[in-house]
Amino acid sequence: MPANLTAAQTVEALIKLGTLITDKKGPTDWLAFLSSSDFQSIKDVVDQTAKDLDHNTIQATISTIIEKQQALLAKHGGKLVDLSTDELLQYADLGNLKLKLQGTQGANAGIAAFGGWLVNEAFPVLLQVAPVVIPLLL
Repeated sequence: MPANLTAAQTVEALIKLGTLITDKKGPTDWLAFLSSSDFQSIKDVVDQTAKDLDHNTIQATISTIIEKQQALLAKHGGKLVDLSTDELLQYADLGNLKLKLQGTQGANAGIAAFGGWLVNEAFPVLLQVAPVVIPLLL
């Protein structure tokens, strides 16, 4: 995976990493999973993928999300109330993603904290909003 990911690539990388970890982790507690042979079998891939998901990449993605929200508002004179239902849903999904991303320092926090955040908090939201937000972030 290249460095300097776009916002869409960041979301896709988070989903891929979340899928990989969740598939191997199963119902196991996160901290117990970190010391398991299942985690060791994917550790190199996790480390390689996570290295591009640092604080700067997450912050750049948040900035792009804010720009996309502002662009939606600008189409209607900055008035949220004038957005169509589709645009309101897009705006809300972008906002949900932004809130989740603001909850992490990315891989800079260490794989235990970052992976725990991804699996336990962000992954369900990513799966929910990805079909809407990825095309908006392209």
